[in-house]
Formats: sequence, C-alpha cells, structure tokens
Amino acid sequence: MAYEYLIAKSYLVQKKETGFITLITYISIAGLAIGIASLILTLGVLNGFENAVKNKVIGFQAHLKLYSYRGGIRNAEEELAKIREYEEVEAVSPYIEKECIIRFDPVSDGVLIRGIDPEQFNRLIDIRSYITEGEFEFSMNEDDVSGIVLGSGLAAKLGVEVGNYIIIANLENISPGIVPDMDQDLFEVRAVYNFGMSDFDNLYAFISLDQAQGFFRMPGAISGMDIMLHDESLSREMAIRLREDYKYPFMAQSWYEMNIFLFNWISFTKLPILIAFGMIVLVAGINLISTLILIVVEKQRDIGILKSMGSSSRSILKIFMIDGFIIGVTAVIFGSGLAYFIGWLQNEYGLVTIDKDVYYISDVPVDLVLSNFLLINTIALVLCIIATVYPAWKAARLQPSEAVRIE
Repeated sequence: MAYEYLIAKSYLVQKKETGFITLITYISIAGLAIGIASLILTLGVLNGFENAVKNKVIGFQAHLKLYSYRGGIRNAEEELAKIREYEEVEAVSPYIEKECIIRFDPVSDGVLIRGIDPEQFNRLIDIRSYITEGEFEFSMNEDDVSGIVLGSGLAAKLGVEVGNYIIIANLENISPGIVPDMDQDLFEVRAVYNFGMSDFDNLYAFISLDQAQGFFRMPGAISGMDIMLHDESLSREMAIRLREDYKYPFMAQSWYEMNIFLFNWISFTKLPILIAFGMIVLVAGINLISTLILIVVEKQRDIGILKSMGSSSRSILKIFMIDGFIIGVTAVIFGSGLAYFIGWLQNEYGLVTIDKDVYYISDVPVDLVLSNFLLINTIALVLCIIATVYPAWKAARLQPSEAVRIE
C-alpha cells in the first residue's frame, strides 16, 4: 500500500489532541452527503411527479384521441374498424362527451358526461381498479333508471352516495337570453371512482354509450375514439400520422398534446428547483476547500519533515488529493444511502402528503433511478477533486525549511 494513502488516511482520523480537524472533516462529509441526498431526492420527486401525472393522464385519456369538430362521427363502426387496422393500435373505445348540469337537490354543478362502452373501455383503462364504492355497471334497475358513475370529488360536492338518484340536464340547445327547456333524465349512482387527480375526480361522470346516444340524440354516432397503442412512446408520431390520414373535421391528439400546458409547467419548474438544490452541493464543495486548507495549515510541520526525508511535491500533492477523494467517496456513499432510505420511506408509507386539488396527486412520489445516482455522484466526486486542487497545490509548494520554521 502506497505510503501517501496511509498518511492521507491518518490526516482525516487524528488523535484526540488534534481532534478538532477531524470534527471539521466529519462536518464537511455530512454537509456534502446532505447536499447529494437533497439533489438526488429533488430529481426523484420531480421525475416521480411527472411520471405520476403522466400515468394518471394516460390512465384516464388513453394514448390518443380522435374526434370530430362537426357534431360527432356518424359512421362510427366504419371508422372504428379503420383505426383497428393500424398495426400500432392495441385497442379502441368509442365515447360521447358532453357538458351538462348535474343536480342532487339542492346542489347542482357542471359536469362532463362521458358515455362509454364498458367492455371496450375496459380494454384501454382498468377503471374498475379505481372504484372506491359500488360497482361499475350501467344496466337499468327495476324503476327503468340507468346507472351513472361519479368521481369522488363530484360526489362529495353533491353529497350523494351509491343508490341515490340524480338529475342530468343537457345544455346542448340552450341559447343566451332564452329560458332553457333542457332535456333532463334521471340516473342512479352506481359507483364512485377516485383517480387521484382532481381534474378528473371533480368533473367527469360515466354513463353507458347507448344511454348517451339516446340522451344527446346521437343515434349510432359518437364524439370520438380513445386509442391505446402497443407502445406509448409512439403516441405523438401516431397523432401526426392520423392528422395526415384524417382531414377536417377530424382531429387527432396525443395525451401530451391534450395536457401540454400542464407538462410545460412541470418542465419549467425543474431548472430553478435543481439550481436551488444544486447550490447546497456547491456550498458543501466550498466547505471542503476550507477543511483541506485547515488540514494543510495544521500539518505544515509534517509536510516539511516529509519533504526533508525525500518526498516529492508530487507525493505531497497526492496525499491531499487522496484526502479530498476519500471525503468525496464517503459523502457519496452516505448521501446516496440517505436519499434511497428517505425515498423508500415516502413511497412505502406516504409520509408527505399534498393537496391533490392543487398538485393533481395526493402523495409526493419519489422516482429514484440509477442514472440520477450516477450523474449526481459523478458530479459530486469531480467537484471534490476540483476542490482539493488549491489546498494540495499550496501544500506541495511548501519548502522544508519554511514549513519547519513556521511550526
């Protein structure tokens, strides 16, 4: 084992009479470890938040949506068959989507009614896994009343429970200044779902496609089609292709395009947050420089003795570079371990919760990926090595006679 390593190690773990330097070293390691853990967790939370929102969106809206601007798609079965011929398409589900008023005396609210074919829709989205009360079905009951499934936020605002009857009013033919003669129908609440995203839970209600076609006077027609692909990454490319194949009045949008403002906001917030937490690592690096300078000052006599015994400036430089490297590696190990442990605790137990009405999800997700660990730890180690350059250079320049005389 090279003597430079042994000397460097002894400088970091010193005797009691010079233990103050050791304490400063431990503080430097702790500061750098906390900085590394903070940066890893920050990236993990940002990635986790983006992935969670993305999964929520895809879980409700599918990969693609093809719809018509002009009163719906009349030849629905023919168009559905055409879409299924694309080799990238895994499943297709027709839907009708309309704005309505929902009422449960004395409360009323706006709602987006979405008529679906349960069998086809379930091939895209396992909505039954999100049901918290009741059963996901729309068949007529003994009073000839169809079923409706509400989001948890909407159900809470109305104060309804499974089994209650509610009124849906169609706003399609209302004109300003005219007393509305709205089409109304009675529905029985069969189930309540919770996607965990307020934009969906507070706004959408599901009924059967057949019931929607009758209620909105669209026999045999649909508003559009939800499309699930074999590979989600092809959604933007497939949207462009469908826009080329289906001209006006048709429109195709990927899940990203339907929520572009949301994901642009997420991307915009990443950079300033990373810069802010990256400053912690930078401060820890400056603290490391101070620690190594203190070690150099405290060890001037040792440096003079080593040089008088024949050690080269290069060996002295190597001693303090090794010190910085040891501090960096130790901080990386502890920082990575701390980040992983905190991330595991959060994902396992959901210790930190947030308001889903504001942030779209209820628990802070932490997505810890290997690439983030490698990137941040590499940057931290490089920073540690750079931080050692000046103190090591100062130590290497000391002359034996000068070092002993100063001591």
